[in-house]
Amino acid sequence: MADNRSATDIFRLLADDTRVGILRAVAVAQYELEQVGAGAAELTFSEIYGHVDVENTSKLSYHLGELTGTYLRKSDDGYSLSHAGERIVRFIVSRNYEQPESFGPEPIDGVCVFCGEEALEAKLSHQFFRIDCTACE
Repeated sequence: MADNRSATDIFRLLADDTRVGILRAVAVAQYELEQVGAGAAELTFSEIYGHVDVENTSKLSYHLGELTGTYLRKSDDGYSLSHAGERIVRFIVSRNYEQPESFGPEPIDGVCVFCGEEALEAKLSHQFFRIDCTACE
């Protein structure tokens, strides 16, 4: 993979459901592994093939090749998420690109770290979860 690809080229990699499925499969494996307190999950080609809806192994090989270097790392043990892969798959899985329902402000228990008052409230503001102090703003 070329190191001088544009941002458009990098995001274009995500325009295919198979590639997104691959990233999800590796992310789920990583999540399950973290539950046991281990390191990075590495899925073999066969394990990914078992989790992704793809017509044949040559198509999977093509898509893995497209993702490797940007969103995936490849080692002798299998494929794992790169830093960019981990960040983008969290974004995809969270569905934060959709407009979530707003809520709040809702009073919550706690003490403001700045003023010491118990005047905290939680709300969703511009897709960010916020906890604010009404006493000191």
